[in-house]
Order: sequence, then C-alpha cells, then structure tokens
Amino acid sequence: LINPGWRQFLKLQALTRISKTAYSLAAQPRNFLGAALKSIAAGNLNIPQFVHTVKVMRGIGKLNDDKLTAQLEKWASLDILGSGAKIGSLREALEETGEKTMLQNDFNLDKSGKYTTVKGLKYNVRRDVYQSMDDMWKVYSFLNERKRYKQVLRDKGTDPDKIIRQWRTAGGERVEITELDQYAAMMVGRHMDNYGETSRMVKYARRLPAADFLAYKTEQYRTVKNIFKTSFQDMKEGRALLNESKGKRGGAQLIQGFQRFGSIVSAIGIPMGIAGGAFYNPDEKKKVVTKIGGVKYILPF
Repeated sequence: LINPGWRQFLKLQALTRISKTAYSLAAQPRNFLGAALKSIAAGNLNIPQFVHTVKVMRGIGKLNDDKLTAQLEKWASLDILGSGAKIGSLREALEETGEKTMLQNDFNLDKSGKYTTVKGLKYNVRRDVYQSMDDMWKVYSFLNERKRYKQVLRDKGTDPDKIIRQWRTAGGERVEITELDQYAAMMVGRHMDNYGETSRMVKYARRLPAADFLAYKTEQYRTVKNIFKTSFQDMKEGRALLNESKGKRGGAQLIQGFQRFGSIVSAIGIPMGIAGGAFYNPDEKKKVVTKIGGVKYILPF
C-alpha cells in the first residue's frame, strides 16, 4: 500500500537495525546484560531469592515439551513473553542460566582463549536467541514478583492462590492463573520493556529515517517512571495499612517500596559509577584533573 521506493527504504532501514541487534555478535551479551540491569532496577536482585529463582528456571527448562508448552501458554496469556517466543530457544536460555554464558555457547575457544570457530549463525536462530534473552529475564522477574507480593496480597485481604481462570493445552496439560500470577504479571508489564505495548504513534514514528530505536527509548522512559511510581505507591499504601492495622499488616508492602526505590537509584548510578571509576588512578602522588567549561578540577579520588 506504500510507495515502492519508500518500501525499499524501510527494508534497508530494518536490515541495518536488526544487523545491530539480533544479527550482531556483540549485541547478544549486551542485550542479555541490559535486560538483567532492568530487572535489577525493578528491585528483583536479592541474592537468596536469585539462587532460588535460578534453580526454578533451570528446572522449568528441563520439562518435557507438553509441560513447557503449558508454561509458555500461561506466560503468553499473562503477556510476559514476546510474541516471537520459541520453545527451543527459551528452553536453552533457561537451562543455561547460571551454568554457561550465551557467549560461550556461540563460540569455540582454544586454550589461549582466542575464538577459533563461530557456529550457530543462522539468522532465524540469532533472532530467537536474542528474543529469548529478554523473555528469560521477564520470567525471572515474574517469579520474583510472585514471591515478593504473596504476603502483600494477603495483607490486603486477597487470597493469592485463588484461581481466576484455567484451561487445558492441546497436550492435555492444565494451566491455572491465580490472583498472584495476575498481580506479578502486571508488575512485570509495568517495569520491563514490552515493545508490543508501545503507542500507535510511536510505531508509526519508527518508520522515520531519524527515529533510531525510538521504541527502545520510549520504553526506558515508561518503565523507569513506573518503577519510581510503584515504589512510592507501595511505601504510601504500606504505611497507611500499618497505621490502620496498628502494625499488624502493611509491613511487607512498605519494605517492597523501599527495596524497589533503592534498586532503581542504584541501577541509575551504575553507569556514572563506571564513568567515575574510569578516572581512578592508583598512583596517589599523581593528581587526576578534569576540565569542565574551561575550568580545571582536581578529582577527589
């Protein structure tokens, strides 16, 4: 329906963008760590919880096809997974959690650590693995949010284990969605990138020549704003419930608010910390000087 010349331009634009993402070897670990950072920013980094969640994810990855399909249908119904999720790629990502990095799986290394052979470079495989990295961290966040908000729902008078909908897969596996599942999925949707939810205006604007990764940028704005908003909301509601119940309920939600707020502040500070650390000089006798606006400053470290 569009001009053939413009259509050709869009094809070339799409090719250049995907060559810097799904088809780029360097982009694979970058995407994995980027999704991890967003999950951490949302408050999902808790060492004991992390260890437990990794075990659960590896266990899910070892399920047979029918049982894993049931999990995929559940997560897709809750809008946790990307629309392009593939069962094989997600299983591989889940099984490798905490064992081997994605990068090691893509390369063969000789004893000196140099790359000798590159394998698995089929474009469709690259795209699926790239998508699965985001999906894996969304699953991780979902499992953590479920654990964090179980007591919060109880304090609010909601049964977290109440089944609100259920169905059977083509393989006969039963799928159940609970109040806790729905609440945790809502938190994931608020705080993790979801390009399917970008506005129609942004989707059209992505076709413009200057709109470089526009949806990514708008998603960063939406998710970071929501993380701050949720943290303040949890602190406010938790404190109010504590006062109302005379200290019996609301503490769990108040703690979640503080934890999420501390996590987003820490995550935002990481890039600045890395930049500051790059100026670090172990030679105490030598002054480290930087120039800002024509004025020289001696850095205090």
